[in-house]
Amino acid sequence: MNQDNFYTLSFNSNNSELVVEVIVEYNDQDLFSGQYNPSELKVKKSQGRNVYEIVRLQDVFNFLVSPKVLAALELNGLSGWKSYGVQSDIELVGYRGFQCTGKCGFPVRPKQSGFVTGYEFDIETWDGSDFFIPESTMMIICTERAKQVLDKLNIKNIELENLRSHEWYNA
Repeated sequence: MNQDNFYTLSFNSNNSELVVEVIVEYNDQDLFSGQYNPSELKVKKSQGRNVYEIVRLQDVFNFLVSPKVLAALELNGLSGWKSYGVQSDIELVGYRGFQCTGKCGFPVRPKQSGFVTGYEFDIETWDGSDFFIPESTMMIICTERAKQVLDKLNIKNIELENLRSHEWYNA
């Protein structure tokens, strides 16, 4: 498999989209990567009103997925993720928190600094999961197979971009 078959998963947000806030103290990075797995995370409405298949938490990394998304991930046997329960002050029946548990090694850094087009990682360090995080980053990468499943769901507030065209800042 070459790196043309991998995609970044990012958010495409709007002002009317529901965002929830975690009521208890937590480490956003540990929650994101599955190092902290609560049985149930307490959240409340923070802003917005439109509930999409993906509901973002107030931090930049974490999000909830709808029962429809959960069913598709499970039905298609996608790997590299787990979930946790959510208790909310608003109607989010069946929504669960998404955690990315798949891994790969450090990104391959280009020699030049500044904005770069194209993202690479050492394929030998990838654990084979459909969803994974490169070492020392908080970026979710997914396989072509995962992209196809997510595309069929027509999720309005995420964006899947091929690694070859992904723009990022190399410090």
